[in-house]
Amino acid sequence: MQEIEIKYSQVGLKCSYQNDTFFYWKATQEPDEYNKYRIAGEDDQKRNPEDLPKEEIVCGIKETLTNQISLPEEDLIREVAKIFGYARLGGNVEQAMKMGIEFAFDRELIGIKNGRIVLTEIKIQNIMQNGHSNCLPKL
Repeated sequence: MQEIEIKYSQVGLKCSYQNDTFFYWKATQEPDEYNKYRIAGEDDQKRNPEDLPKEEIVCGIKETLTNQISLPEEDLIREVAKIFGYARLGGNVEQAMKMGIEFAFDRELIGIKNGRIVLTEIKIQNIMQNGHSNCLPKL
């Protein structure tokens, strides 16, 4: 463990890891329950795709499928990329969105029905109880 990682853990920050990158979270945040996603205002404020934690991408996926009900994977990738300010798909953007989709599958938040990606029944029940996806854009 590097010295900076030790310092962060000593102050109580939580950590998630993906693609050789650590993402640090406030002590009060649970990465697996994160329910916000940041949207880019201007092109110069857009984050690099590798700077998007999978937990935040999952939130964009849940929001998109709450509104669209079901989408083929290619369309879901494109729509979620738009949420994060990417008008076009490049290799890095597509890879980041696919990583988020894979993470959502692993957590059983999404599934496939008739060849299209949908929210799972558990997630749909949660949305019906709360009236929304629990994911909020963070400006």
